[in-house]
Parts: sequence; structure tokens; C-alpha cells
Amino acid sequence: MIVAIMGYVVGAITEKHHGLGFDALAIVAACVIKVVGYYIAEGIIYGNWIAPFTSIPGNLVQIGVAAVVVLIVIEPLRKAANKIILNNLFFRRGFV
Repeated sequence: MIVAIMGYVVGAITEKHHGLGFDALAIVAACVIKVVGYYIAEGIIYGNWIAPFTSIPGNLVQIGVAAVVVLIVIEPLRKAANKIILNNLFFRRGFV
């Protein structure tokens, strides 16, 4: 559920707004959702609100590594997706 919320928020931010600033904003939003969501879930599971603090550094490292990978590959993926979409529109309309 937490990851679904992260995906929805990232998609809502980046669907119509492209660029490094919006990508970074989406990553920060995902980070906050993950850390807070996992903290609450672990607090409920463990019945202890102190123990979940120990997982926060691991969550931050995981998000940090994912953010670096995403920021490297996002533009080439967007260009490839746009090319595929344009080709599908071009061929579907009978231009070729």
C-alpha cells in the first residue's frame, strides 16, 4: 500500500511536469511517504514506536540509490517512450 501511494504521488507530480526539478520533488515526496509509512507500519507491527527508528537510515539509503539510478535513466526512457508513441500514432493513421 505504501509503495502504491508513492507511485501515485510520483506519477501525479511528473505526469504533466517534466524536468530535473519536478523529478527531484517527486523523489523527495516518495522519500517522505516511504519513511513515514514504513515507520507507522513497523510501529504497528512491533507494537513499539522506538524500534522503527532503526530502519530509517536503511530506507534513506535505499531511496538515495534509487534516486541516483532514476535521475540517470529517466530522460533516455522519456525520449524512447515519446518515440514509440509518435511511431504508433504515425503508423496507425496510415501515413506509411
